[in-house]
Amino acid sequence: IEEIIQNAKNSLQHMPADEYFELIKKMVVSYALPQNGQIIFADQDRNRLPADFQQQLNELLLPKGISLTISEESRPLDGGFVLVYGDIEENCTFAAIIDSKHDILQDKLHEFLFE
Repeated sequence: IEEIIQNAKNSLQHMPADEYFELIKKMVVSYALPQNGQIIFADQDRNRLPADFQQQLNELLLPKGISLTISEESRPLDGGFVLVYGDIEENCTFAAIIDSKHDILQDKLHEFLFE
């Protein structure tokens, strides 16, 4: 089960760029707090961002009345991003999200595989 979870993390990190950033947009809409902020990526993601990514993202966030700017800062992340609102940071890396749901994922996989 741990190997399956690790393989899922690896698959997310190695998605084609177009699929990867579609997933990132969905995650941002889901995890964004109701205030303006910044989004921090790893260097490898910043270097492959679609040219109009910030605009696309803010169009999706417009109904919530919020906007995000892409930070000039980068961090050593293994997929995903960090949302920053002043002193508040929301860790939305794949590892953090999967780890936070680890027990649920493990139970679901156990059910699927062994029941």
